[in-house]
Amino acid sequence: MVFANLFVNTIFFVYLCSAKNITRYETKKFQNEKYDNVLRKINDNPYILYDYFEINKDYLERVATVVQYALDADLYVIINDHWDYGWWGLFGHDQKTAYKIFDAIWDTVGTYFKDYSPRLVFEAGNEEWGDRFNDKVDGKSGKLGIGAQYKLITTLAQRFVDKIRAQGGNNIDRFLLIPGYSTDIDKTISANYVMPEDKTNKIQKLLISVHYYTPSTYCILSEDAGWGKCKTNWGNTAEKQELD
Repeated sequence: MVFANLFVNTIFFVYLCSAKNITRYETKKFQNEKYDNVLRKINDNPYILYDYFEINKDYLERVATVVQYALDADLYVIINDHWDYGWWGLFGHDQKTAYKIFDAIWDTVGTYFKDYSPRLVFEAGNEEWGDRFNDKVDGKSGKLGIGAQYKLITTLAQRFVDKIRAQGGNNIDRFLLIPGYSTDIDKTISANYVMPEDKTNKIQKLLISVHYYTPSTYCILSEDAGWGKCKTNWGNTAEKQELD
């Protein structure tokens, strides 16, 4: 398949809570069911040892096992760091610690997987790149303005690309996925959003990540939540105009 088409196909999410029990057979089933790729979150659980800025060795090896299952099934795999207990909010009020965590994750993950197949993609973050830099962590919330958040995304993205490229191996020209502003399409197409430069490659091996769930109460919710009431149907004139 054409790699550019990868992200318009169905993505299978592998969460740690279920990944502990994933087998090679189950991964093969994903292939048979025509999934094209697996997004492997490196946490959503307490396996990052923040006090020491390192990832639990046994956990990292388990991630590698599941990644290899997927690669052996001829799938594309994306490793990213998602919500992860909200540490991204540290960028709003304690950037020194936040950068230590960010560097520890991608120094470790990037180096560990640098010789893996080019079908493995690294995604630097997720929806947290943007408004959620100000999320409350340890009782403190950030106060970054929107301009500062855009600049931080630019800085983080370039730091990520330079770090991965410097690790050598297949990381020299591995495809890297850069989160949009809060992965929001409208905010990402803003002139304030600046993609990093892939200094190592004449042809830029960078992709951009955006999510589109409009209307979110219909696309995401299966029941009412604190932030919205579940919609069970869609398609009236006003709703279609919103998409246009």
